[in-house]
Amino acid sequence: MYAVKGDLIEVRKVSETEYADKDGNTYKDDELILLEEMEGGPTDWNKVRIEASIETMAAISASYGASITPKGSAEIAVQCADALVEELKK
Repeated sequence: MYAVKGDLIEVRKVSETEYADKDGNTYKDDELILLEEMEGGPTDWNKVRIEASIETMAAISASYGASITPKGSAEIAVQCADALVEELKK
């Protein structure tokens, strides 16, 4: 199963509310956008874009702090989310 947490990652379910990636990092289900949950009906790509942008902006802020403006973080996050959506649509 794949999920989005800033980046696209492959995860497996390890408990009712927890997932792990191939490196053993664990994530609570509310920390991830599980792509499997979006299957079964038409995908709301705008929702995917918004959620990916939010996660990416949080990662940028955590990594770069005050060295990048909020507007700069937002622009980069949206560009990353657009690239992710484009790849996922393939």
